[in-house]
Amino acid sequence: MIVMVVEDEFFIGRETSDSLLAMGHSVLGPIGTVDEALRALADGPLPDAAIVDINLRGVCSLAVAEELKRHRIPFAFTTGYGDDPGLQRRFEAALWLRKPYSELQIRGLLASMDEGTRPS
Repeated sequence: MIVMVVEDEFFIGRETSDSLLAMGHSVLGPIGTVDEALRALADGPLPDAAIVDINLRGVCSLAVAEELKRHRIPFAFTTGYGDDPGLQRRFEAALWLRKPYSELQIRGLLASMDEGTRPS
């Protein structure tokens, strides 16, 4: 599985990517800005799943979430802040992962994602 990691905090992005690689996944990223993430999605290949920090250097990652949703790519938002009911309603299919998170939580998150939702 190719997993896109969108995270602006270097160490969190690197640790998440290393965990995914250790699980046998391919990693697209870590990607630190909204513009870079949108460019990666436009240029392809598309990931099978994504882990997206909500706040990227002060910019909300909604545009990335919208593009993932458009492509029917399952994703999870990560945050170190509280829940956002508005985002949860807008992206009902998105999963949520509270920072700090562990490799075990990443494994469970990916197991929860429906890999068959993206069209061929």
